Amino acid sequence: MNIEIMEEQVKVLEELGIQVPEEAVKALGQAMEGDSHSRIWIEGYPYYALLTAVGAPEWDEETWQVTGFSDQVFWFDWEAFDLEGTYRDILAGIDAMYGESCVVTDIRVDASEVDWEKGSGRIVIRYQVNGAPQECTVAMHDDWIDPIFLEYINRGLKAAGVTERVYAMEDGGHGCVLFFRYKEWAKKFEKKTGVRLE
Repeated sequence: MNIEIMEEQVKVLEELGIQVPEEAVKALGQAMEGDSHSRIWIEGYPYYALLTAVGAPEWDEETWQVTGFSDQVFWFDWEAFDLEGTYRDILAGIDAMYGESCVVTDIRVDASEVDWEKGSGRIVIRYQVNGAPQECTVAMHDDWIDPIFLEYINRGLKAAGVTERVYAMEDGGHGCVLFFRYKEWAKKFEKKTGVRLE
């Protein structure tokens, strides 16, 4: 992929309402020039690298705590070094995208039924959407986020009367980019990018 193709992808994303920082495009261009593996990955998953650059949370390098979220998209790794924290971060990252239409509060993650040695058990996640209590139980699979969690989130949004939904774009490996949008936007995204959303 040359820089012109990447710039075309930036243009498409801007048409979809997603702004990509110029420094992110520059950094990805340099990564492609300096590392053949980066080039193969960036070319193999169009738009993904740009969206990851937009949606990756800000971290405190000393405490490893998330300090900020994008209000456009949210990126996370399915394999979590802090399982409980990642469930909280996914909800907080989605909340950052909600804007005025929806507010997620009172996020609590209960891992008291987890066997950390065996990497099994269940985790109960409680939170509120616009004041409406939500609860879901996910299975623990070692240090991997249970994918059914995203389905639970969408069910909770619907139950709370929120019309937007969470859509996911994966890179075929560990990463996932989340969008909080209307169904019509998701169809437009798929048509313009050729990338399927879950």
